[in-house]
Amino acid sequence: MANNAAECAERATSDMLIGPDWAINIELCDIINMDPGQAKDALKIIKKRLGSKNPKIQLLSLFVSILLLLFLVWSHNHELLFECVNIHFFVKGDTLNSWP
Repeated sequence: MANNAAECAERATSDMLIGPDWAINIELCDIINMDPGQAKDALKIIKKRLGSKNPKIQLLSLFVSILLLLFLVWSHNHELLFECVNIHFFVKGDTLNSWP
C-alpha cells in the first residue's frame, strides 16, 4: 500500500494500465480517508492528467475523479468534495460565471 496519495494517483492514471485498476483507485480513497490533507496533492495530479494529450490517461483520470467524487459524497467530506468538483469545472481555467 502506498503511503502517498499523489504517488497513488500517478499509479491510478498510468498509461501502462490496460484499464482502470480498481484496487489502486480504492487504495487512493483509503489514503485520503485516513489523511485528508493528502487529497489536494492527489487532486493536482489528477487535474494535470485530465489535461493530458493521451486519451487513455484522460479516461483513467476521469474514472479516478468520478470514484473520488462518489467517495467524498459518501464520506460527507464537503470541503474536499468542492475541491474535486472544481477540478471538473475548471480544468481549462474557466470560471463558473463563464461556464456555458
